[in-house]
Amino acid sequence: FNINDSTSYHFSGNFYFTGSGTAEENATQNCFKIYGDYTQPPRENVGYVSFGCDVVFEYEPRVCAIQQTDDYMVIELDENVYDTIYINGGGGGGGESNVQFLKSPTLRDREESSLKELYNSMCIEMRKRNYSVAKQMCLDIVNDYPDSLESLDAISKLYFASLVLDSLGKEISPLKTFYESLILNHGDNEQLVNRVFYLIQKCKVSLGQCQSALDGFQQIVNENPYNYLGLVASWDYAATSLIYELQNGSGGGVTDNKNKENVEDDESIFNDDPNDKYDSKLYSKENRKTIHKAVFNSFKDKRDKETQRVKELQTKVETNVATKEEKSEYQTKRLLNTLIKTSHPNNINDHINIINSNIEKLFSANNSGSSTDDIKTIIPTEYSLSQNYPNPFNPITRINFELPEDGKVKLIVYDILGREISRLINNEFRTAGRYALEFNGNNLASGVYFYSLEAKKFVQTKRMVLIK
Repeated sequence: FNINDSTSYHFSGNFYFTGSGTAEENATQNCFKIYGDYTQPPRENVGYVSFGCDVVFEYEPRVCAIQQTDDYMVIELDENVYDTIYINGGGGGGGESNVQFLKSPTLRDREESSLKELYNSMCIEMRKRNYSVAKQMCLDIVNDYPDSLESLDAISKLYFASLVLDSLGKEISPLKTFYESLILNHGDNEQLVNRVFYLIQKCKVSLGQCQSALDGFQQIVNENPYNYLGLVASWDYAATSLIYELQNGSGGGVTDNKNKENVEDDESIFNDDPNDKYDSKLYSKENRKTIHKAVFNSFKDKRDKETQRVKELQTKVETNVATKEEKSEYQTKRLLNTLIKTSHPNNINDHINIINSNIEKLFSANNSGSSTDDIKTIIPTEYSLSQNYPNPFNPITRINFELPEDGKVKLIVYDILGREISRLINNEFRTAGRYALEFNGNNLASGVYFYSLEAKKFVQTKRMVLIK
């Protein structure tokens, strides 16, 4: 709120479900330090989506002071910035501090009670910005309750707290090692492995291991072609490529991932990333192979479930038996499939524009709705290599292809003598779907070139012409 006032106020108001007349959430006693004439109302308008009317806030003058009661505490986060944290239930960020049982608590009851109290305390310490204390609590949760939902949140908060504390550069490297040990010891926990593997890539960026992080984000993108994790990973890939360019100078040349992951009969998929740095004294080669197998298996299981869901939705949409919710879910997955791709923005503004464009397309799709006829299938029924467009081109052209099933793919450009010019896709795994790549012939002479797609037993070659 942009309010000119010299007095602190606590605002209260109810926020409703769309189309509902009952309060679902409420905000109470949120303090804003404001300046100017206290008789002036808030300058920002807040309205209900469904009712089309303004939210009315009830407020009265309050004086914020650092204090603690049985129900809440007020802390100073910064000069003239205070936060109220509820510590005895009913408030955001707090929780019930006293758990009563109607009968003698079992061991499981006591464990759940201890976990809840520890988790609530950790959240409060994060709110208070006591990151050293919060970090230790995160470690306690993850070590003592690794299979709990709370541990998944603690894993992420542990990264944030460590990043804030990393003023001397001594926090992130041991954190990365700790994350790797989690995968080694809990490789069958799919959610934990997926979350930790993502954060390992973030650690690599902080440690300056950008090429290895790019490979990791690329793998996450490849394995999540229909969900938001893949989209966010594509954004992190783009941001990391910018950092890489800053580290290595303009034109340093990010090396696109040429990994061979997700080919079950290829043992090399479990080999170490040559760009990754780790303490060989802590992990043997077999340990590292176990880690890579756990990551591979967790991604494969998740990808298989997601692909099966997409096929089910696609069948329902094509046979006109899909519900409105299923059509919307399918449309979102189809759109995500088109947005999830790695990119190398030229600068931060380009990166921000890409993200904004993705978000606008997602919101537009979710709000517009579409008929069954408007929804194209995600998974093609046969292999296809399209003619490049434009053709002739100068110097950039676009190449589209379709895959009806998962597998390794090669897309190679040759000159008229059959000499290899560029490997756009180098024996990499791709999930079933539609793909589009750009080929830049800026460094090539005018002439005739060929591009060839290989996927399992499918091989097709087409001709393109570069005219400068």
